Amino acid sequence: VLRAWARGTHVVEHEAGLLLVLYLLNFAPIAWLNIHMYKGEQLGVLAADAVFLLGGVLLYILILGFIPVRRLRRLLFAASFFVSLLLGGVEFFSIVQYSSLIGAGIVTAVLQTNPREAGEFVRMYVGWKGVVAAVLLVVAGVFTYRRLGAVRIPFLSRHRLSLAIPLVVVASLAAGGILLTRYYSFIINDSLDVPVVRVGRAATTSVENIRAFEKLKEEAVADVDIAENHSDTPYVVFILGESTTRDRMHLYGYPLENTPNLDELNVKGDLAVFRDTISPESATVAVLRKLLTFADMDSSKPWYAYNNMIDTMKAAGYRTYWLSNQESSGIWGNVAQLFAGRSDYSRFTRLRESHEDSGIYDEALFP
Repeated sequence: VLRAWARGTHVVEHEAGLLLVLYLLNFAPIAWLNIHMYKGEQLGVLAADAVFLLGGVLLYILILGFIPVRRLRRLLFAASFFVSLLLGGVEFFSIVQYSSLIGAGIVTAVLQTNPREAGEFVRMYVGWKGVVAAVLLVVAGVFTYRRLGAVRIPFLSRHRLSLAIPLVVVASLAAGGILLTRYYSFIINDSLDVPVVRVGRAATTSVENIRAFEKLKEEAVADVDIAENHSDTPYVVFILGESTTRDRMHLYGYPLENTPNLDELNVKGDLAVFRDTISPESATVAVLRKLLTFADMDSSKPWYAYNNMIDTMKAAGYRTYWLSNQESSGIWGNVAQLFAGRSDYSRFTRLRESHEDSGIYDEALFP
């Protein structure tokens, strides 16, 4: 035990630079996400996660340090550093460009792109400055890694370090208990994931979503046959909204006068108000399947076996556009993505997957 204790102290002393860099590269995105989402109102969970992550990185360094084969040990140390640096750089780029960390929405967009789109993206968002910055990041990474071994924590002697290691481990276990008991919601919504975990989970989710979407797209019927077409309406704008209910709208009898514009249109006769209707399902996505197809509550076949509104309008001679502030992919977004993909033009305000939260309001659609 004493020999192992001495070995662990030696590893931490000589890999202190790597420990600090790995800690900062993994903690920085979590800190940004917390401050960006909660505006400093959830610093308690950030502090607990900071201690917990420090213990995790320390344990990771110790495990690698006990590998007996020196070349393998050095290889894993180097891989840990450069993978963390790469993911840190990509996440920094995502923060600057999209005010978001890497998620399944962005991974899906990358996996579904083609060389032409990739080239356009690089020219628009990266350019020569981005290429130079990437090269400098690699050079700086190599330069930094070669000098990490010389980094020492000045105020920690070998004796103090041997006492500090178990204190950090105990503190991280306590912090983990606090996270589980008081901040469990932050764990299940993935806001405390380190970059490698977040990107790995995002990639897995993205692949599953793409497979589900491709299957859905194959099954969707597309044989619209227009029997008659006497339309003289040049433009049709269909607005789909949620997060409200007619029980809370004055137009439908709610006592507070909270729909003055709709009330005025109704008085003028410029509004068709449907008062004897029901929803075919209780969830938005399930409703969307029947709202934009000719399936209904009494349909005997699956919803995708019926013609949809987009294909029907295109067959009638309209050019169709799909503009959305909702998720661009994922288990909930796949249905909307199916209809968006059938439109002549589709545009999402940002790339995000169903489980990724965002604070962008719907006015982002107006431009």
